[in-house]
Amino acid sequence: MDWGDLIPLVNECIIEFAESKQNVLSAAGEEMLLGYNDDTEPEEGDDEVVLAVKELLATRIRPMLRADGGNVRYIDMDDGTVFLLLEGACKSCPSSHITLKSGIERMLMHWIPEVVEAQEISDEVASDILAEKKLRKEYRERGEPYPEAL
Repeated sequence: MDWGDLIPLVNECIIEFAESKQNVLSAAGEEMLLGYNDDTEPEEGDDEVVLAVKELLATRIRPMLRADGGNVRYIDMDDGTVFLLLEGACKSCPSSHITLKSGIERMLMHWIPEVVEAQEISDEVASDILAEKKLRKEYRERGEPYPEAL
């Protein structure tokens, strides 16, 4: 099949999709395309170290990854370990571990001495952590204590 035969088929597919009124991008895809991630916005309770990590991710690290079709999201920090979610091209790249350790971790540790490690976490773990953070925030906003696990 040559291009002359293929072009009308591709055009027909595009027209059908456009007429279906379906979303072209998922919410995550739209965020990535527009360059917005709220994960690096300051939140109540963020200490100076977390704020510094978020700023470095937003201003230095994320732009480098996005230039190659990737992204990184800040999930949490505990005892000097920064938990990150790699997205886009970074998620499926065979060199993602090298990017994480030699690039992201090294830069974080260089500029923020309190950082001892950067660790990638799975989508599922990230979802669990973010859900708990959201729940804690809702309790805090209502002025109620968060029920700790027994």
